[in-house]
Amino acid sequence: MSLRNCYQRSALSFQHHWDMRAHERRWSKIFIPTWDVLPSVQLVPFLVLSEVNVDKLLQVPEYETICQMLSGDHNGKFGISEIEVAHLSWLGAQVPAGGDVVEIGSHRGKSISAIGCGIRAAGKQGKVRMFAVDLWLKGEGKTFDHYASEETWEIFNKQIESVGLHDFIQTRMMSSAKAAEKRGKPIHLLFIDADHKYKSVLQDWQLWSPFIPVGGYVAFHDFGTRFKGVDRVINEEVIASGAWEDISVYGRVWSARRIK
Repeated sequence: MSLRNCYQRSALSFQHHWDMRAHERRWSKIFIPTWDVLPSVQLVPFLVLSEVNVDKLLQVPEYETICQMLSGDHNGKFGISEIEVAHLSWLGAQVPAGGDVVEIGSHRGKSISAIGCGIRAAGKQGKVRMFAVDLWLKGEGKTFDHYASEETWEIFNKQIESVGLHDFIQTRMMSSAKAAEKRGKPIHLLFIDADHKYKSVLQDWQLWSPFIPVGGYVAFHDFGTRFKGVDRVINEEVIASGAWEDISVYGRVWSARRIK
């Protein structure tokens, strides 16, 4: 599928998604992206974004397979959308050889598969380490039952195996805080997609962002949605620090590059 079709099909998916969740939003307007007219502004509380750079998309050979992966709730595929897959693959391709990727909240493995395939497409598979951090089976009694189920853990492993990444992704079945305690090396791409409550997102940001060097990237999922904790951390902590530029938004993925 071409990226033109990715935009068009994503537009229809987003329109259905937003229509179903209209009662949960407080936005005054929703812009549905198309190929000919891309969103220059995404209206969310307290933040106006610059024009989206359409170059920050990468359609890897495994794109269609990744798009069909399960993600989100109820065995759906829209937890990570098609355009988000393409942007995450592009982010993966930016990680330098010898660099590290850390994903906080890997769930069923769709997003880290997109990142990993981007690394491979850039010719750096085996030269970049990938770490997937999630409670998985250890989350019983701490998170929703389906997140801590044996089925979810099996789906994660099956899906990363389907794109040949099982031997390249190191899993850390533990809390974000415990994993951060064991961290000592720089992170060149940090993707935060765990508990979306404000205190949890803030904690993930405070624990992990110090490991990102100048030139490294951070990305958050579920920006501009009902999960206002994500927006608040981005607005009040990331942007307010003045240390990040090259901001992009694709679907619900917000990303930026560290400049100081």
